[in-house]
Amino acid sequence: MRLKIKTRSGEKFQAYIIERENSIEVKVGDETIKFSFIRTPYNDFIVQDENGEKYRITPIFLSKFERVFEVDGKAFVTEIATEDESEDSEDIAIIKSSFSASIRKVYVSKGAHVKKGDLILDVESMKMINSIKSPIDGIVKEVYVSEGKSVSAGEKLVVIEKEIKSV
Repeated sequence: MRLKIKTRSGEKFQAYIIERENSIEVKVGDETIKFSFIRTPYNDFIVQDENGEKYRITPIFLSKFERVFEVDGKAFVTEIATEDESEDSEDIAIIKSSFSASIRKVYVSKGAHVKKGDLILDVESMKMINSIKSPIDGIVKEVYVSEGKSVSAGEKLVVIEKEIKSV
């Protein structure tokens, strides 16, 4: 899988991830780093690098366009790179829960226009509230959840379709 990674300081780079049975290889530029990992019952991972350092990785948000995760409590945003790198090759974002949670607040409804980064929902898990933002500019095509509903990992929450601009 190829990812476009953007750091909080604005630095952008591409990474390539190769998944093996209980390990992954991450290639950034000329450097390749191998990690072994163990999935915990809480749907996060304990990852160990070649030097023996361990990290806790927690998925926060997953969609076709973007992955948001925490590494030892620090949030990272990655964009999924498409094969042809064109901006309009994907036109739908299906937002799914990456962990079991309760829907705390729904900020959008079907038909609403959203911009990339707009707040879509707040989910609560293990007494922590995580805000889910729109990965694209578009129109909300479906909202599958309501406030107070419990959701499982992988369950659809919201579908957003890119807005087609007429000429």
